Amino acid sequence: MVILEEISIDDKATLENLLEKYIYEFSQYTQAKVEKDGLFHYRVDDIFNDKNRYSYFIKVDGELAGFALINNFLEINISTDKTMYEFFITYPFRRKGIGRQAAYQIFKQFCGSWQLKYHPQNKSSEKFWNKIVSEIDSNYKIITNEQMAVYPDGTIGHVLLFESH
Repeated sequence: MVILEEISIDDKATLENLLEKYIYEFSQYTQAKVEKDGLFHYRVDDIFNDKNRYSYFIKVDGELAGFALINNFLEINISTDKTMYEFFITYPFRRKGIGRQAAYQIFKQFCGSWQLKYHPQNKSSEKFWNKIVSEIDSNYKIITNEQMAVYPDGTIGHVLLFESH
């Protein structure tokens, strides 16, 4: 059974550990580099200091399987209610429907308009999100040329705009 568990400040170290793995995996697309201590150092404190951010561990039968980070910041200059800005499922739980179930729970919990950006070189993410979003909203849009959606490597991200009900 897939559940979303709100991440508290007490879980900060666990989230930091997962974010290191997430950024390492994502660095194949963004070319992110580690700092002198060998870590990427995601700014986790911002997650806990902003009431417009929501963070969840994704758990399967009590086991930690990943996380989802949500806010209301815009990836492109089109007003929406929420943005899925980070989403990660660890390898043992991939290709089993876990990510899909978690995403559906999030979109059901936060009904409204959404933005979601993915790196166009990340083909598995592209396939995953386009499939889920098209099931949620058959009238979704893909924005592929918005300069505001640029990644640190200079690649312009693809942004999905959709409604969840």
